[in-house]
Amino acid sequence: MKITLFFPILFVILISGSNSQTIENSLKRESVLFVSEFGKESDPELLANYKILGSEGGPLSTTGVYWESGHERRLLPITTDSDEAREQFLLGRDAAHHYQFAEAREHLDKAIAADPSFVLALLHRGGSADFLSELQDYLGRAEANRDRVTPGEQQLIDAFHAFLLERDYNRAIEILSGLSLEYPDDPYLPSYMGFRYYRNLQRYDEAVKQFRRALECDPDFIQAYNWLGYIAMDQGDLATAEENFLLYIQHAPDEPRPHNSLGVLRLRQGRYEEAARLFEQSFAIDPRFTESRDNLLRAHIEQANEHFEENFGRQDALAIAALYTASGQLLPAGRGPVAGTKAIEQFWQGVFDSGLTRANLETVEIFTGADGETATEVGRYRLFAGDREADVGKYVVLWLHTPQGWKLHRDIWTSDRGPNE
Repeated sequence: MKITLFFPILFVILISGSNSQTIENSLKRESVLFVSEFGKESDPELLANYKILGSEGGPLSTTGVYWESGHERRLLPITTDSDEAREQFLLGRDAAHHYQFAEAREHLDKAIAADPSFVLALLHRGGSADFLSELQDYLGRAEANRDRVTPGEQQLIDAFHAFLLERDYNRAIEILSGLSLEYPDDPYLPSYMGFRYYRNLQRYDEAVKQFRRALECDPDFIQAYNWLGYIAMDQGDLATAEENFLLYIQHAPDEPRPHNSLGVLRLRQGRYEEAARLFEQSFAIDPRFTESRDNLLRAHIEQANEHFEENFGRQDALAIAALYTASGQLLPAGRGPVAGTKAIEQFWQGVFDSGLTRANLETVEIFTGADGETATEVGRYRLFAGDREADVGKYVVLWLHTPQGWKLHRDIWTSDRGPNE
């Protein structure tokens, strides 16, 4: 049986020998209040331990401590004068947790509209700001209202200021570590630390520790699986990366990012067809998730580049020419365009006759055309004659989507070496 209590003017207070006047006196903004709701399965008999008290001044809706299945859970307080604001904040934070950033901004904006002094909503909205001036505005408004919230929330203001504005990540982690000790059941606090350890400090072991701690706080805090997967992949531990991405899919099979993340791993492994299927699945779940569409294109291009390298190694000029469109062109330095399939085949045969035996291509950037039918790739190349590196340079390819798949349409490259090297 699920029991949910959410009263605009009521608080649920654990009675432990205190009289009503003492409890009422504790209902101050600087106090850590008991939660006014039970969001999960709760024993009905547990409610016998609680007494509902009224508050004529209206709710603060601050969550600090709540009881679940007879166990105390301590979470960072959430202070607001509006139940609507609190609901929108929780929806926004959850949307961000699931990487639904547009929805997160929409909910956070509604929370701030309902309560312009809502500190946590202002902090999280600042964290999703597109411009520095916007970030400074939201964090400044949060700072202006710090006296209205609990000490824990005041420390979070300082932590956000440290890592978003000052880029003092060690200071931010110091603050968050203290908060995590005070509110040991809040999964967001170790998650904040894990992200900074990973992205800003490259302290991978500490990042892993914090994301695992977030999962201990809440096994449904599925974002942690994603970051654990990427940390393992960055360290070259592809088996652990796969394990975490599969757990991510298991917990959120109907969300696009888990499939996309596993697709990124498959791309790293050179398993291009599997990667493409995962990116297609991700994009089918949510067409707004354009990252999977871009990754699908990358999978096709990297697979085509692998075919280029393989055919180069086999000295197969005809097969390389087939990777270009019928009207494709090479634009090498120091000579005119090489246009058409036959001319392209002859060009690459001349390259092989010169003694070059192997090519390595590395994609650096891909830009998708607005029509979705073209793409521009920027990359680096290395050419070898046997074991000797004969040339190194950069290239730009205009790709065209055809009924036969993605093909090279314009191909230009320049060497990093001078004419006498």
